[in-house]
Amino acid sequence: MKNALRENFMPSNFVMRENIGSGLKMAMEHCQRQFKWDPWNCPESSFLHGNKGWGSTREFAYVLAITSAAIDYVVTKNCSSGSVKGCGCDPNLNGSTDENFIWGGCSDFPQHGEDVSKKFLDDAETGMDAQTYTNLHNYAIGRHVVRTSMKKHCKCHGMSGSCTIQSCWMQMASFHDIATDLRNKYDHAVRFDFEVVKGKHGIGNSVSGNALSQQLFPFKSNVKNLLYVQKSPNYCRENHTMGWKGTKERICSRKKKGVSVPERKSCSNLCRRCGHDVRKKEKIIETHCNCTFEWCCEVKCFKCNETVIEYYCS
Repeated sequence: MKNALRENFMPSNFVMRENIGSGLKMAMEHCQRQFKWDPWNCPESSFLHGNKGWGSTREFAYVLAITSAAIDYVVTKNCSSGSVKGCGCDPNLNGSTDENFIWGGCSDFPQHGEDVSKKFLDDAETGMDAQTYTNLHNYAIGRHVVRTSMKKHCKCHGMSGSCTIQSCWMQMASFHDIATDLRNKYDHAVRFDFEVVKGKHGIGNSVSGNALSQQLFPFKSNVKNLLYVQKSPNYCRENHTMGWKGTKERICSRKKKGVSVPERKSCSNLCRRCGHDVRKKEKIIETHCNCTFEWCCEVKCFKCNETVIEYYCS
């Protein structure tokens, strides 16, 4: 039975491959939302398997952490919904407690998601260098953020909503919140000096992979943010090695109200600070208009052309 369960959670398993693929897609989408108005906007090329062009920068650290978190998250959610065999809700949170609530519903159980994330990502790290260690650390940070995002949710039971007793369950935060937490850890990322740390712990050159990570654990336990080795390049400029196009031709925003600070400052950060001018262009888009509701039950609309103004770096 144990072997059968282990097979269900191997990355080579078809269902797990689908979960991993969904996790990678979700990681990229949320990464691009977080960095939409930054010079580095999380291009698809940064998620390509084996892409060494990005080095060990803080941007690549974020990519690794959000990838690890997303795989963990998708597997855990699908286990909770019953769509993955061999896993489910947290078996330890069930029944009565010493407090005025009972464990009911389905509590998320991140352990299975963590196992798949580790098997797919961590096991591929076999080097003996700073990049190997920081990769392992950043993968672990991603999973840590998922686990610590768990919050208790409750529902009241009793006559006339008296809430005589509550049934509660533990649930992960939205992935948007997890991606935002990781963005904060990116903003406070720590540069890692491998040789200094190795010297402090008396580690030789023959240690590799997870063994290296374990020997450096006293250092890791004090670092709750992402780790990087190399300084980030100038993302204003095109870089063929990285598959990076620079910020020329990037769209920026001149909205001042109801938008985030990065969006409000985007024309300055993407264009002027990178030596580009801000240009305006009109664009015609097709929209739905003059919509009416017809009984029953259909909404009919006309198609209209609308002129919008866009700003871009030139």
